[in-house]
Order: sequence, then C-alpha cells, then structure tokens
Amino acid sequence: LQLGSVVASSHCLKRWKQRFNVSMRQATNDSQQVPEECADAAKAFRSALGGLQSRHEYTLHNMANMDRTMVRMDTQANRTNNLAGASTVRIANTGCARQGFTVALAACASGHKLPVFVILKEPSGKIPTRAFIYQ
Repeated sequence: LQLGSVVASSHCLKRWKQRFNVSMRQATNDSQQVPEECADAAKAFRSALGGLQSRHEYTLHNMANMDRTMVRMDTQANRTNNLAGASTVRIANTGCARQGFTVALAACASGHKLPVFVILKEPSGKIPTRAFIYQ
C-alpha cells in the first residue's frame, strides 16, 4: 500500500482499521420473491401458447422471448469502509447514476439468439436521431 510518500503494509492497514473501529462494508439488495401463484400462471400461459401454436402453425422460430435491462453509465462500487456496527452505509457515487441506455436481449423458442437491441436515450428523454446498428 503506497499513499504518496507513505509506505505501509496491509497488516498496518488492518491494525489501523481495528484501532479506529472501521470495517469493510458491502451493499446488499433484497431479491424479488416469486409469488406462489406464479406456477399456475406459467402453466396457463404454456397451454395457451400451445393452442396458438397449433391453430396458426407457428414454428419455434416464430416465437421469441425478449427481456430488457437498464445499463448504467456509472457503475458504483458496492464496497466501502465505514464504522463497524453502523446500520446504514452510504456508498458515494459520481452523480451520473441516472444516465444509461437500455439493452434488449431476445431468443427464439428454438434456441436461436437474436441480435442485441440497444435503445439510446438522451437525458431529455428523447431518442437521438442517429442510431448505430452493429451486426
């Protein structure tokens, strides 16, 4: 560990953290719980999809599943040093946490992966006039 002209070992840093009651803390987030009725809804959806497939002669290439996710320009750290025993830990960021773009991933029921679909948005909420598509 080198801090300017100060040279210290990791053991020295560990002792300093113990002396001043500082510990490494990690941010956590609560995971979303699947509702109990989800299994029944999924079964009903699969049976309805099977009916549509047989009625309209859809192939597995005609059915796709798409999911979108927000990709942030500023990926904040999930670890920080904080006083031991504190119930709330504030993790600092650069202030650009709201800037990002949306990425949509899709795959056919046959297993074929479709190209990535990227949605760019300006901070004003408008979609830019120029878009780039790479294949």
